[in-house]
Amino acid sequence: MSTNRFMVFGVAAVMCLAGAAMGQDHAKPAPKPQEKMPEKMGDKGHDSNAEMEAWMESSKPGEMHKWLAQFAGTWETETTEFSPEGAGKPEKGKMEYKLTMGGRFLEMNFEGRMHGQFYHGGGAMGFNNIDQRFESTWMDTMSSNMLFMTGTADKDGKMLTLKGEFTNPMTKTKDAFKEVLTVVDKDHHKSEFFGTMNGQEMKMMEITYAREAKGTMKSDKMDKMKDKVKDKATEEMPAKKSDK
Repeated sequence: MSTNRFMVFGVAAVMCLAGAAMGQDHAKPAPKPQEKMPEKMGDKGHDSNAEMEAWMESSKPGEMHKWLAQFAGTWETETTEFSPEGAGKPEKGKMEYKLTMGGRFLEMNFEGRMHGQFYHGGGAMGFNNIDQRFESTWMDTMSSNMLFMTGTADKDGKMLTLKGEFTNPMTKTKDAFKEVLTVVDKDHHKSEFFGTMNGQEMKMMEITYAREAKGTMKSDKMDKMKDKVKDKATEEMPAKKSDK
């Protein structure tokens, strides 16, 4: 057992002993505290040093973390939604990937439009050395749930497939969800998103990414998009009566 876990269990044990002592007859003497801690902490036969070494080894960034690093930077995006009637009109946006925690995780920050409204989403992706899988979280302004997905990359490192599930707000059932990320080249990649309809998997959305060249994407472009949405919301609000 690691030192941190021992401390947690130790505190819990002290609290339990204190509660038991309070419930006993005051005439009975309290048990004497242990004067000396055992030399070995944890369960019998447990090697805490070996456990610490295992944790340290599992925390080291490896080849899969280098693979994630290729996405670091800012990308111009085009999002296209799909329905049984066909593809919708592409919407432009921006994705920023940023390495964090010593290169162990890739933070994602996306801004664009969805269903004609301003859309902001973000999350993180990493590679779990222990379970040997990629893990991804996502949250956005069009839902109150967090999406968690896991998956693996192909042997060539060109395609990453992530799978998860979410609760359908209409049916309250668990629906399957899949993302397939394909690396086209060092400056282009795409993400395809699949859901289930009538028991059949279908493509719901596709986002294409092109690495931003310096000076090509003005920072105020997305701000104007936000302001436009705010202005529309203001127009729909009832006019405030002037005080007399």
